[in-house]
Amino acid sequence: MKVTHKNGKRSLFFYRFWMGILFILFGIGSGLLFLNHFSFLWQEGSVLWEKKTEYQYSLSSLIEEKKQVFEQEVGKEAKAALEEALYPFEQERLQQEQIIEAVADSFEEQLEVTVESP
Repeated sequence: MKVTHKNGKRSLFFYRFWMGILFILFGIGSGLLFLNHFSFLWQEGSVLWEKKTEYQYSLSSLIEEKKQVFEQEVGKEAKAALEEALYPFEQERLQQEQIIEAVADSFEEQLEVTVESP
């Protein structure tokens, strides 16, 4: 490889060669920085995702725990109060069912009588 001309000046090949080397090194370095940046973002994203899922899990478990406590403490009292409040309506519903059954039975008897009589 001829580095200099006879007059002492460097050849164009010399500059092209070293510019090519620098260009390749610059490309490799910027590519590594690019990959490093996105791997850092990927790691941060995965850490944030883990924290988010952990927070959601702890929040849902806390909600379930509070719900169970509420159902245990208030549920019994509320259920008894609800049954007490609905008792008259339940009695009325039972009476209406008995009336409907009695009317249906009498209608069936009348139907049987009319079918048998002709």
